[in-house]
Amino acid sequence: MSSLSPKVDLVFRKFFGSEENKDILLDFLNSILQEKIEDIEITNPYDLTKYKVTRASIIQIKAKDNEGSLYNIELQLGSDKFYDRRALFYWSRLYSDQLNESEIYSNLKKTIGIHILDFNKLPGLDYHNEYKLTNVLTNEQLNDDFELHFIELKKFNKDLEPVSSSLERWITFFNKSLQYNQNNIPDQLAVDNTIAKAITKLEVMGLSDDERDLYEEQLKDNRDYANQLYNLHYDIVTNLFKEGQTIEFIAKITGLSRGEIQSIKDL
Repeated sequence: MSSLSPKVDLVFRKFFGSEENKDILLDFLNSILQEKIEDIEITNPYDLTKYKVTRASIIQIKAKDNEGSLYNIELQLGSDKFYDRRALFYWSRLYSDQLNESEIYSNLKKTIGIHILDFNKLPGLDYHNEYKLTNVLTNEQLNDDFELHFIELKKFNKDLEPVSSSLERWITFFNKSLQYNQNNIPDQLAVDNTIAKAITKLEVMGLSDDERDLYEEQLKDNRDYANQLYNLHYDIVTNLFKEGQTIEFIAKITGLSRGEIQSIKDL
């Protein structure tokens, strides 16, 4: 089940993909890159008719900054075993599509993929991992054109008290946005004016009739998918227990946590 609220699932594209919220997207990108992007252009702005034909589990925003660097920003809600390859594929498409047949390679600009995952994909406990092209012997970077960031929301387990960086505040926003409103913004988040604005804006952002219909459709799909996934896991886990397998083995095979496996066993 997604740890993100259905409202955030639905409006992420509208929220970050609209020209009027460009300053919010800029702040979010700068929190990840630890740089100061001055301006950005959203190259696939929010359009409800196009959003309807997009899978609800994948939300994508494309942008270009004032230096010409390109960005592919994705929120992935459903688990995907081959998401690392998907990330590489979309990076390569965005990078290679910069050139027409007659153009030269020196015109290629830095391309950055930012992937916010509502599931655990990478080894280790770090919630933010960055990848670049480096020499395996010397660690020297080949060039600066390739950059991939993965942010795994479920690995972020800090309470409000230790939250200090801008990125940590943004991850808290993703994970707990419906707990806050314009009259209830924790001090640890309120110190960042853009985060405070994002919470307020999300609260008052209304949905049209068409968007509300889409929201209800997505909510139903998410519930149906979660129920099907649970039934599948239940059958696999119970069969493995019948064969005498341990919780550790089942966790390795299924990707479920020990607690999730124990809860199935206790039924």
